[in-house]
Amino acid sequence: RLGDFSEDVRTVQTRLNRISTNFPNIPKIYPTDGVFSADTERAVRAFQRQFNLTEDGLVGQATWYRIAFIYNNVKRLSELNSEGLALSEISRQYPERLTEGMSGPGVQLLQYFLAIVGEFYDALPRWQAGQLDGVFGPQTREAVTAYQQLVGLPMTGAVDRETWYALLSTYQSVLLSQPEQEWLEQFVGLPETFLVKGMRGKAVRQAQQLINIIARGYAEVPAVAEDGIFGDATESSVASIQSLLGLPATGAIGPLTWEGMADLAENVLVGSQNAAGQYPGYPVGEEAT
Repeated sequence: RLGDFSEDVRTVQTRLNRISTNFPNIPKIYPTDGVFSADTERAVRAFQRQFNLTEDGLVGQATWYRIAFIYNNVKRLSELNSEGLALSEISRQYPERLTEGMSGPGVQLLQYFLAIVGEFYDALPRWQAGQLDGVFGPQTREAVTAYQQLVGLPMTGAVDRETWYALLSTYQSVLLSQPEQEWLEQFVGLPETFLVKGMRGKAVRQAQQLINIIARGYAEVPAVAEDGIFGDATESSVASIQSLLGLPATGAIGPLTWEGMADLAENVLVGSQNAAGQYPGYPVGEEAT
């Protein structure tokens, strides 16, 4: 509640900032310092309005778990979108009437659309990337029926032209709200790289880039020079990040530290992106930059 100070408060602030990138009516919180300020309370109230919770500005059990649920969904949506089909290789035009028992690329594309849209609509079942098997079974039929009910179409469980284009439209509207994740591609494969003080090179520079992104949102993490040299300053910042992550503060970067750094950096970077007209999270005045 208002006036509290803890790591749990900072968790709420960080997650609300990430969620607000997809739901711009939730104002940004700045700084994310673990202090339950008036700005934090306003963001909590906006979240509660958005998701039909009691608008009291308090983070009780219902609000806490709802924040966690929505946060995980918006992150999972980005993962599904990056793991999914190469849509440029498959036509989005209505393929044919799709019904239970059928299989093929058209069914797989249908499942992909349902999986993405399902991450934003509670009425639809959840999918995992490995379940997009291109086979129109009972799970697919149930998901199609749930979507038809959601948008007011006849609940046949089969995909006719009207259902197909309605689903495609819903999918496209969801993607429009998604921030770009391309910056993470440069860090693919780095968890297999172990770094310690004294090392030099591209991987060290990439680690320093992650550190500096994290430093924007976590005041206790000092920014470092992006010089590709793993010196005392980089070691100290890594140790600070490891403490945040609940890892041993060794100052060396192994797989768990890479993964944790990437996750923290994503939250800071994506959570700081503003939609047009969205409150930036800090006062804008004559001397603001």
